[in-house]
Amino acid sequence: MHRLPEDMRKILGRPLGVLFKGDALWTRYRELLNNSNIATVGDVVTKKYIENTGRLPNIAVIDGRTKRKLLDKQKALDYGSFTVIFELKNPPGHLNLPEIRNIVEEISLYYPQEPVVVSVHGEEDLMLLPLISRFSNDPAFVALYGQPEQGVVVVKPARSRAVFAEQVIAGMKLLTPSL
Repeated sequence: MHRLPEDMRKILGRPLGVLFKGDALWTRYRELLNNSNIATVGDVVTKKYIENTGRLPNIAVIDGRTKRKLLDKQKALDYGSFTVIFELKNPPGHLNLPEIRNIVEEISLYYPQEPVVVSVHGEEDLMLLPLISRFSNDPAFVALYGQPEQGVVVVKPARSRAVFAEQVIAGMKLLTPSL
């Protein structure tokens, strides 16, 4: 298990891509996201993507929460339409790297042909980093995630973003189990 150090939280608080304020992305999604392989991170972004585009993202990472509060059943995403479903335990502010790496490799077997959902028990936010690291070599890959109280961030593929994601992951503190 790896924990995100406090100093990195500020760095990750800044958008990793282009921030679309409010619902601005959804009025332009056809021109911006057409022919893209989409990964959504977060329940609200995933649900809005489905509602506004009429299609499932290629990869969705959800945790049944928004701003760390449990979503009520009406706002929760019904992920029964996804072909492939993975479950992951990942505490807030951490990355369960061995399990996440296994899941990301499993996702690559289905991506982009089959819609995949990863249901995280804990927190899903940091799952964005391994996805960027693994799939940014696909020129059609685009990740969407929510920037709290601001809007949606669109992360298009770039080697520099993959390197950044890998550096953040490498900078996380490995927690050793106490005996």
